[in-house]
Amino acid sequence: MNYEDLKLGEKAKEAFLGGKSTEDCPVYLNTRPVIYGLNVTDLVIAGVLAGMNTLLIGNTGCGKSQLARDIHNYYFNGSKKNGGHGISMEGDPDLSLKNIITKIDMKKGERVPNGNHEALFWNLEEINRTPSMIQNQFYGVGNGRVIFEDGTSVPIGRDNYRSSIATANFGNGEFQGTFETDKALLNRFGIVIDFDYEMFEPTLEDRMLIKRLRDANPGIKESPLRDFADKILKAYRQISDIAIDPGLEALAVADYIQLGLRNCQGKTTSKDDKVEPTKKGKSWPIICQDCSKNKNGKYLCSLVREPQERTMQSMMRYASALHYLVKIKNPDQEIDPVELMFKAFELTAAYQHVLNPAVLRQEYIEQNPEMMRYVVNELKRDFRANQDFIMTSLSGAEEGRRDLDYFEHEGKVNLGYDRLNDNGKSEVTKINPFTDKRPVGLKWVNDSIDLNLKLNNKE
Repeated sequence: MNYEDLKLGEKAKEAFLGGKSTEDCPVYLNTRPVIYGLNVTDLVIAGVLAGMNTLLIGNTGCGKSQLARDIHNYYFNGSKKNGGHGISMEGDPDLSLKNIITKIDMKKGERVPNGNHEALFWNLEEINRTPSMIQNQFYGVGNGRVIFEDGTSVPIGRDNYRSSIATANFGNGEFQGTFETDKALLNRFGIVIDFDYEMFEPTLEDRMLIKRLRDANPGIKESPLRDFADKILKAYRQISDIAIDPGLEALAVADYIQLGLRNCQGKTTSKDDKVEPTKKGKSWPIICQDCSKNKNGKYLCSLVREPQERTMQSMMRYASALHYLVKIKNPDQEIDPVELMFKAFELTAAYQHVLNPAVLRQEYIEQNPEMMRYVVNELKRDFRANQDFIMTSLSGAEEGRRDLDYFEHEGKVNLGYDRLNDNGKSEVTKINPFTDKRPVGLKWVNDSIDLNLKLNNKE
């Protein structure tokens, strides 16, 4: 696979600038840069290659449905019933997924799969235009298996692969005929891109070119049909290989996010109170209101909590997909796993209820991407400040060492405090970097060292 095969609206742009017809090119164009040469369109492409579920949010006419249609046609050769690998459905109060993927077998007197369940790509248009109870059908698409009310189930996809793109108009109340989408269903969409924010909008040049590439047509345009499924399945397997072994730095960031954000420095209210401060359940962020550390309401651990396991899995897989796509686009591009992991966290967790809802509402006016970007930058800054300690100790554990005895002398940090004599120890300051007496805990590093030593049969 090469990146030329994956281009969508960029093909039309290149054809137009080269004086050629754009008739046989995909439509959606968004080249706003994001990270390591990837643009916003690439963020969605990476999700498709990874076999993930993506939710595209935005005002009407922002292009989210066109992007989904381009992928449905240009990657998966259109609809399953016409020989392609895609299924498209519109949000509707009468929508029945059972009718889409099963048929009545007159001889057996029961419903049986009709072949549509093997579709590789599922386009769910305007999911929040179906009542909440009807939306429950989409859980199956997110989970890879549709379960009906009689208990029967039908697996979807093929060769362990399936990908979906859903669109929605969440808005701020101006859309009529829409319904609430609950937390559990949102959690099935590992990637959420909100086109209402400048960071995800097409560039100014893109907007000007869109008006020039084709004749004006306010409807969704049909991209050319092309069967690219086999190459996507191959990319999916290669991304899986990356996800199995993402590297020590990527794993360190994942542990920092998941385990470090469990940390709580809150104090119990009395000596008789045996309830430990926790960010579990309903106690967070209520406990942050009276925390002595959170005087200005912006103490880092009060702004964000640990993600659920599904979100962590999405983050890890998506980072692997981004890594794969960066290298496809530019094999010479150097990649910092730390940067890539934090970007993956930003894109997979913004709508997964990890942000302090009170701060999100009062200071960010429910603008999840804006608050998430701030929080991720603060987390990344904190991780960078401790990265040398973390990676030195974790790397040492892989080589069979338990490197924990740090000390500071004349402004420099060194290892080997335990090897100093008494006189030497009196002239230096011992450092214990792996403590939970901080906003984002680092005590987990000790456990990670134990695990690395065990995995490498060093202890």
